[in-house]
Amino acid sequence: MRSTTLVLAAAAALVTVSESLLRADGLAEPVDAYCTLDWHNDCTSTIEGPCLVNEHEGHTYVDGFLYLNFSFLSHEEGVTYERSDHQGNDVFVRDGHYSLTVIPD
Repeated sequence: MRSTTLVLAAAAALVTVSESLLRADGLAEPVDAYCTLDWHNDCTSTIEGPCLVNEHEGHTYVDGFLYLNFSFLSHEEGVTYERSDHQGNDVFVRDGHYSLTVIPD
């Protein structure tokens, strides 16, 4: 249990650091959503809860998801992540790291 907690904490810190990019000015108001995060490692835990989603000029920002923030820049799609639609939900996959599903409210 302790090792799972340490793995989750380390992975969360890595995600937070790697995802903290400068955001563009003039973002629209964030929209309430529900997010699920599945790690692509030995840990089988799923983190889920409310989140805020914002789109600006093709970029998607997910904030307020527990202690995590994510940036999906449009010019990185197909390079550092894949985006797909699954039953009306946006799914962002960073292969080998995580899958983030955004379920609109």
